This record gives sequence, C-alpha cells and structure tokens, in this order.
Amino acid sequence: MSKKLGLVLGSGGARGVAHIGFLKALEEAEITPQCISGSSAGSIVGACMAMGMTADEIMNEVRNLKASEVLYGVPNFNRSGLFSTRGVHRKLNSFFKRKRIWDLNIDFCCVATNLVTGKPKIFHGRSFIVPSIVASSCIPALFEPEVIGGVQYVDGGVTSRLPIKAIRMFEPEVVVAVDVFAESDKPGSYQSALAVLSRSIDIMDRNFTKAKTKEENPDLLITPDLGNMTQYTFKELDFAFEQGYKAGKENIEKIKELIA
Repeated sequence: MSKKLGLVLGSGGARGVAHIGFLKALEEAEITPQCISGSSAGSIVGACMAMGMTADEIMNEVRNLKASEVLYGVPNFNRSGLFSTRGVHRKLNSFFKRKRIWDLNIDFCCVATNLVTGKPKIFHGRSFIVPSIVASSCIPALFEPEVIGGVQYVDGGVTSRLPIKAIRMFEPEVVVAVDVFAESDKPGSYQSALAVLSRSIDIMDRNFTKAKTKEENPDLLITPDLGNMTQYTFKELDFAFEQGYKAGKENIEKIKELIA
C-alpha cells in the first residue's frame, strides 16, 4: 500500500501554469495525491485537481481564458485594488458553484494573507471554495482584497508562497512541494524603475521562502526551470506547461520511491 502523498503547489502568477504540466506527469504515472495545499495560482490549480479535473481540462480552460473575464470593469485608482474580484468570482463559480472545500474529491486547503494581522490564514473544510481561492489569489493592488467574515485577505504568496506547513494538517507521510517561482540562473535586465522594484521584491521573497522551506523540510522540492518568465505575462503559457511537465517526468521515479 502506498504512503499518503501530500502535494504542495506554490504561488507564482502566470508561472503557476507549470503546476498543470507537473500534474500531467503525475497523471501519466498514475500517481494521485491524497491531499493538496495551494497558494495563489497553486490554490486554483490544486482546487481544480481536487475536484477531479484532468491536467488537459485545466490547461484548456487556461488557454481559452480572456483577460476581460477576470479583469472586470475599468481600472479604478481610488479604491483598494485596480479591479474588483467580481469577474474572478463569476469565472470560478462556473466550475465550483457554491460548494465547500469538504465537497472536493481530495483533501484540500489553501492559504491567504490577513491584511490586518499580516498572518497567513488557512482555508479548509467548511469554507466555501471560490471565496477561499480568490482570497489566496488576490494579487495586492491589482485586485481589491477579498472580504470573508469581515476580514480583508490578499494573496497567500505574501506570507506563504509554498504552503508546506499547511499540508501537515492532513498528516501526509510524504510531502512533495512544487515551487514555480524558484530563482533562475539566467541573467536578466532591469532598466525601468518598476522592473527594479519588482525584482527587488522577488529577491526578498525568494530569500525568505528559501529559508522557510529549509525549516519546513519537504521530502522532495521540485523547481521547474522557467528562466526569466515573469509572473505577470500570459504569452508563455505553453512554455510554462512544458517545463512543469518536464520537471514532473524527471522526478517521477523519486516520487514513486518515496511513496512505495
């Protein structure tokens, strides 16, 4: 009998499409995790998998997604985010309806950040799926914070880019974490003030996550090579998928050995 496998899917914006490629590799090897935790993009992919969607089905939805479906309305600089989350809710409700997390086929949780306390919040069990993963994916400033129970939440990646600690609630025997936002050794060029600011934030985040991951010690950490692909572009989705798939294929035997 195989050991209980917990899968951790980290944040990464558009780079999160690599998670879908990784899931494709798992499917081909007939490996199904018994529990999943996700942050930001990883929460959306993880919830789709936990519901029973295949990697091809998820990727097909991504390819057909229009920006206007999620970037709802006209940008407004006088509110807490340029866009409301109404479009995101509408799109995700077409898949998950009004279901709660405990209605999913696989144990699942996702992490968001409490904007007031600055602490991570784990949504699971009786929490509704859509508000939970919207909160986990609420990119600061781009979207208005998601309000749940009177509390404002933003992207889980702010405090827990790789939610390894969260998966422990399900008591997996093996934890495999996929970090799609790991550093690349390919040089980049940062000419504008915005590019320098974004890069500086990335450096802080990556150093924090590296130290935290070492402390939380997953059994296997997988880092698809996405080069200098930015988390904000949707022009390289097939590249991200293929790199995630490649990383999955390269690590399948290790995963098999861990869960044997």
